[in-house]
Amino acid sequence: GDCQKATCCFAHSDKELRTKAASRYSQMVQGDAQTRALEGARPPRPKEATLEKAEKDEGLDLVDLSTFKVFPCRKGRGVHDRKLCPFFHNPRDRRRAPGTYQAEPCPECFDSVDSREGPSSSSSCSRGDACGLCHNRLELLYHDCVFKRRFCATFPEVSACQRGDLCAFAHHREEVRVELLKVEEEELMAEWFASEASRSPEMRSRAVDFFTLRFKTLWCPYGTQHSWHECLYAHTDQDWRRRPELGYSSEPCAEWAAHVGERLPYAERCSRGLRCGFAHGSKEQLYHPAYYKTMPCTDWAADGRCPRGPQCAFYHDVEEP
Repeated sequence: GDCQKATCCFAHSDKELRTKAASRYSQMVQGDAQTRALEGARPPRPKEATLEKAEKDEGLDLVDLSTFKVFPCRKGRGVHDRKLCPFFHNPRDRRRAPGTYQAEPCPECFDSVDSREGPSSSSSCSRGDACGLCHNRLELLYHDCVFKRRFCATFPEVSACQRGDLCAFAHHREEVRVELLKVEEEELMAEWFASEASRSPEMRSRAVDFFTLRFKTLWCPYGTQHSWHECLYAHTDQDWRRRPELGYSSEPCAEWAAHVGERLPYAERCSRGLRCGFAHGSKEQLYHPAYYKTMPCTDWAADGRCPRGPQCAFYHDVEEP
């Protein structure tokens, strides 16, 4: 085939398939659940979906999660852009009423070939609509726990997005439905990484506050490929830090350390979970307010170079704050 689109959202070969995308969204949902558990908050209950409401909302620039792609399109085979239509056209394009399934891919039929063909509203899942997991990408991306929680892959050049205002991803900061680092925090880090010579005592003090209190405490909202090690946001359970205000110490958790290198859910790494009083992993230990910059950097002492650069949690000079 010959795709003429400058920015195509579909894979043209097996090499382009993002095989780990579904698990990454699931990880983001897990991170959001961890945050809610710490804050004692519950996700809002979805509104009831009605066909009358869906028809009333058609043509609006905002997505109503209670009706979007829940009802069949009545335009028949008339020519129109299905991506910009709030109604579904086939099983792969259909969402069941929200609130009836979790933001996890169904291993039996998620985006399966059988679900992509034909006008029927049924899926290839043996449990049918009673299944408590997502049957397709639309059900996952437009789930309340996933919708608008990451930036669009086209950000900041969002004019190239084919779904426009109906995109499941955020096109600007105000649309993101999770906490982001403050603009001034991002500007501080940009200056911090730019030049060591320009770092004033006041900047160094602010940087210490950032690295000990904010660094890696929020999940990354960027879906495009970038360096996880240099990113200020967290990407995995080992990369994520609970906020030090919770009161855990800088002492390593022995239970967590016993599972280093194993691919386990957060809850299975430590029986005390989020409320454990010890540090879960190196990030929580090294960037803890009681530990950060209290030990010398052995790499710097050996040959005057450090692979961690401006993010190093060890001091390169005894005068470092």
